[in-house]
Amino acid sequence: MANDSKAAEEELSRLLKNPKKRVQGRSDDLDEQMKKLEFRRNTTSMTLNDEKKLLRDIETIKLLKVELVEYEEFNTRVQYLKDKKKSLFDTLKQAEAQEKELQLTLRKLRLAETLNVSIHQFETISITVPRDKMGLVVGKGFAKLRQLEESYNVLLDVEAVVSCTSTPANNAMIESALDSIATATLHSVAVRPDTLKLLMIQKGKHLKALEASCFVKIDVNRADNVISFTSSADRVDAVQRAIKVLTTSSVTIDVPQDVLPKLIGKKGEVISKIMEDSGALLDIDRVVNSLRIIGPLESVQIAQTAVEELIYDQGASTIAVYATDETYFGRWDAQRFPIFVEYLMVDKAVRLRDLRKDAQDCRLQVVKVELSPTGNRTQLEALKAAMQKAVAEFNANVVSFDVDSNCLSLIIGKKGAKIKAIEKESGGARINITGNTVSVLGTKEQSSSAVALVEEIVANNQRVVVHASPHLVPLLLNNKRAKLNEIEQETKSSIQLPQAPPKKTKHHADVAITITGTTAGIEKAALLLEALNRAHQVVYLPLDQDEVTIVIGKKGETINKLQADTGCQLRVLDADESSPSRELQLAGSEEQLALATAAIDVLLNSSHRQLLSFDDFATGVIIGRKGEQINKLREEFPNVSIDAFPHGQVRVKGASKDLVDSAVAAILDLLQTTTVQESVKLPVDSRQTFDAYVRDPATSLYISELEAEGAVKAVVVDEGKLVKIRGYALGVGKLKRFFEMVTEAHVAVSIPLPSAAHVASLKGSSNEGIHENVHQIMKQTKTVIRFKNDKKSYSGVVLSIEGPSLPKVLEAKHRVEVVLQFFFPTHFKVLSNVPQSSIARVFQTLPLVSKFNAILSLGSKDSIKIFTDSEANTAVVHKTLQDSLRAHLREYKDVAIPSYLAPILVGKNGDTIKRLSAESQATGANIKALQAEYPGLQIDFKKVDATGEGCVSLKGDKAAVASAKEWMDEKIAAAVATQRDYQKRQQAQAAFNLVADEKAKQAEAVERANAAEIEETKPKAKTGVYVPIGGEVKLNKTQRRRERKRAEKQDSVLSMLVGGHDSQRGGSTTYGQASSSSAHAASGGYYHSPDGYSLRL
Repeated sequence: MANDSKAAEEELSRLLKNPKKRVQGRSDDLDEQMKKLEFRRNTTSMTLNDEKKLLRDIETIKLLKVELVEYEEFNTRVQYLKDKKKSLFDTLKQAEAQEKELQLTLRKLRLAETLNVSIHQFETISITVPRDKMGLVVGKGFAKLRQLEESYNVLLDVEAVVSCTSTPANNAMIESALDSIATATLHSVAVRPDTLKLLMIQKGKHLKALEASCFVKIDVNRADNVISFTSSADRVDAVQRAIKVLTTSSVTIDVPQDVLPKLIGKKGEVISKIMEDSGALLDIDRVVNSLRIIGPLESVQIAQTAVEELIYDQGASTIAVYATDETYFGRWDAQRFPIFVEYLMVDKAVRLRDLRKDAQDCRLQVVKVELSPTGNRTQLEALKAAMQKAVAEFNANVVSFDVDSNCLSLIIGKKGAKIKAIEKESGGARINITGNTVSVLGTKEQSSSAVALVEEIVANNQRVVVHASPHLVPLLLNNKRAKLNEIEQETKSSIQLPQAPPKKTKHHADVAITITGTTAGIEKAALLLEALNRAHQVVYLPLDQDEVTIVIGKKGETINKLQADTGCQLRVLDADESSPSRELQLAGSEEQLALATAAIDVLLNSSHRQLLSFDDFATGVIIGRKGEQINKLREEFPNVSIDAFPHGQVRVKGASKDLVDSAVAAILDLLQTTTVQESVKLPVDSRQTFDAYVRDPATSLYISELEAEGAVKAVVVDEGKLVKIRGYALGVGKLKRFFEMVTEAHVAVSIPLPSAAHVASLKGSSNEGIHENVHQIMKQTKTVIRFKNDKKSYSGVVLSIEGPSLPKVLEAKHRVEVVLQFFFPTHFKVLSNVPQSSIARVFQTLPLVSKFNAILSLGSKDSIKIFTDSEANTAVVHKTLQDSLRAHLREYKDVAIPSYLAPILVGKNGDTIKRLSAESQATGANIKALQAEYPGLQIDFKKVDATGEGCVSLKGDKAAVASAKEWMDEKIAAAVATQRDYQKRQQAQAAFNLVADEKAKQAEAVERANAAEIEETKPKAKTGVYVPIGGEVKLNKTQRRRERKRAEKQDSVLSMLVGGHDSQRGGSTTYGQASSSSAHAASGGYYHSPDGYSLRL
């Protein structure tokens, strides 16, 4: 039937779309007209034109008849289809009515089954609802109607009235509900803007839930932040409670600027997903980059967790990564970090861009030896693999080695011509120079070729510094540099003399002569210069005024005779303004100087005189500030004359040998017991720091060896730019010269050789005068190794190792010692397990074993290497040092104390711990009393940097040490007990504060609960606009004008806002209620100014 109806409908529509032309008249009339015209044509005589006209009329009539027939057939068909459609529609309507009746019956049956009653118990009633309230009953898409049916278990049918079918009890309830709807009024509630956003998120998810739970239909006015609904008065409270529960919790999170776009996501996908999963509102304030999460407590917690995880994953953070960090760089030479940076920056930083790409665009910043990456957690994790990959490529493609600074200009060439030629000749290798380090970048073949070319330049331009007397310089420059040119031509090397000091400057120290050339040429030139220096040595003898007259003689006869007899040149120097004494300069070979010195001693009868030579630093200690120290010595020895001279000489002259020996002993004791401090500062333009040297294990070990030899201590301060040396005067000078040498571009260390056999083993049989193993060490470490005469060495020869890089020089020194140990394994022995505090003591015993030609050096932090000229001597020295160490350990007691006890036991005037005493401001009474009771007892305080613990060392007589240790243990125990009591008091106070905080929190929770109960018991208005749930009412211009007029009639603004519970304000009752609420809740009162701002009271 439905198909027939549809077919008839379609055909009727098609016919009516193209209707036939309407024709006036009837078919019979047309036939009658046509007969008349035929009759006339057959019976009447007419002209041809009249006949043609008659025929046309007949033809026209025939056409009209055809159109008329078609039009009648069209009308007949249309009428037939209309009748058929009507018949089918009536039939369908009857079927629908029957179906509706059946459905209603079925619904009744289902409802009866639900209510477990008989269908005969149902009754149908009619409820009248005003037409304007009918929409509240039906709802959009009958949603409200279905909701009422499900809630009250009734069947509702809406026509002009509402028909309700159910049990009498259910009918009574639905009738009451519909009466409430019928009598409902419009209510408006002002809410906060964020509350309104919360209701509208996720396509009104919370708004729909609110409507379903409160049985209201809510309209939202976003412009005024107001929700409106029509309901009875009791529904208003339910809506307010539901909104309050919905916005019960809120959290504000500060979001980094770079995380905000990732939190929002593409087209808001991320933030929408978080809101969908949690059901909370995420509101972003871009002004302060903060995120406010609003919603139920559980939803807020879920959203907060998701946001914090996102910030942790995507938030950019900056960390410090040092070159020694194996997590990022792996195992590599951290000293090559600056070269690695240059490697990344080559070719317009293409490798740096690749590194950032592999690290997911992580930002990188380099500061000295520190890398500061900035990125999120994923980027930082990716950076580890990317950095290790870059380091692996760097190690595979870059060859680095240090060269002397004088070779750099030769490698670069004029305007970079030489370095470009090397790159071209090597086939495309890239050469980069950073400081004194040359780095070669390229394939294996390219790197090998470029390194060979650079090494050839370096090998032909090695550099050695020879220290000689300043009197050698004029000798070399005499006769138009004849001697200097002769040596250069003979050795095929270049010799550079130092610049002459200003004439007013008294420069008496040795000068440094630089030799440049091949290794063989350098060795030969150095030997010639040293031989020339030995043949023209200069010494100075201080003379008093009466002695000057004796040495010169009448008209210079005596001094001329001395020159003729000894062959030594003698010259009396002019007197210094500050000293009445004068100096005699002797120039010649060692033999000539010895003869001249002996002849002068006989001439002056100076058997009761000693001449001591020291470095400038030790001489300054003997003189003291403004001559204080030397004056004390003169007062102590009144019968002895003690004078200091510019060339580091101290003359001691007395009436007898015993007096002179006593004064000399006092001077040496002064130098060995006086603690002084000296500092060495890096040049301003230096790129290195002392910290870099100290961190290197080999350099640190060598510095520790120098400290032990001189009984001094070096500390690096001022961010590695300054090193302070503290210790005895005789030991400070050597360590100071070492650090000064480090600051220069040339470093030299020496290995003393105990015997001629050791010298011969290292010389080997090669033409270059050096063993092939040593020559290989020179080549690999880029250093110069040569033999050098030295009277202080047992063999008279030391092996000098020189180069531009201290680590490479020390590496060469270690490898040469390995070669010596290979040739003479029995000449070496190691004293192991030496405590740090005893190393200096062992080195101080070196003079006792000097007769065995012993040389000591640090093998590691707790071992000392012994090197002598024979196996027997090595064994004797090892046993002697072992016995000395055991005796030292028996006398030397270490008492471990907590670090906080050191200032208590020290004193303000402690000589060895001034820094600790300055921090603690102690009096030193305990230490002074202990030292007064046990004369000769030495007390030393130290702090172990690794553990942070303090250590007290006692040194002296066994009985005194034992008694002092017992006394010290008692003091420490008392101090520890005092500290424990203090800690207990602190813990008790902390526990009391914790309990007080808990009580305060409980009290605050009770106050909030009471405030919530008061809020629930507040009187509510029945109609009008309601105050915000946790916010203020937004008033329009008219409302603000009305509020101003009301305020003018009140005694004060506050009385207007607070009001009473019985306030009646007509149609604006809500405002009076809002004011009343503010009397009970601190956050409820607001004054709205005419200018648009709100004042919270």
